[in-house]
Amino acid sequence: MMRRPGLRSLARGERGTSLLEAMITVTILAAAMATMMTAFTSLTRAVHHNEQRSDAQRTMNLSIDTAIRDLRAAQQLLKSTSTHTATTELVILVPTDSGKVSTVRFGMSQDERSFVRQELDESSNVISERVLVAAVIDTDEAVFRYFTSGDTEMEAGTIDAETIQKCTVRVRISLRAPIENGESISSTTDVSFRNVRPEQVVCP
Repeated sequence: MMRRPGLRSLARGERGTSLLEAMITVTILAAAMATMMTAFTSLTRAVHHNEQRSDAQRTMNLSIDTAIRDLRAAQQLLKSTSTHTATTELVILVPTDSGKVSTVRFGMSQDERSFVRQELDESSNVISERVLVAAVIDTDEAVFRYFTSGDTEMEAGTIDAETIQKCTVRVRISLRAPIENGESISSTTDVSFRNVRPEQVVCP
């Protein structure tokens, strides 16, 4: 009579997987899955953080580009009310498509939280306002710095507002905005006036 293969295998001392071995295998697989999930979660957070940082930087760069276009097209830099004001705001005359000239102010909003572009009327009242950067930090620092044709910076507090108006040929714009986790992004850009020429005065 022929024996069944299974019986012959058992007779030779071979055995199947025990419950303990199965539990060990499951534990190892679970640990591996947990490690993979942790790595995946960390990667997802890193990707999200980088995307948010890139979006914020892109928004700031677009805002700076708006200021650059107006500064390059400006016909005149207007005098600030004080040297302190000159570091946080800049007022220029910009030609419009209709052939007229618009008074444009770049600077901090009334609550000093946002960087804005404003169009002003003849009495310096705000006609329209556009928020360029919704949240700006370190507003006590100079947003605008002014340079002469000799590349000399006219520092606020040492140079009067009239000299800044008459001698500026280049402006440096510096902004810093917060993002998540207490981090921040910053942008610094130098813009040279194309249509504004320094007046015939003695400049620093």
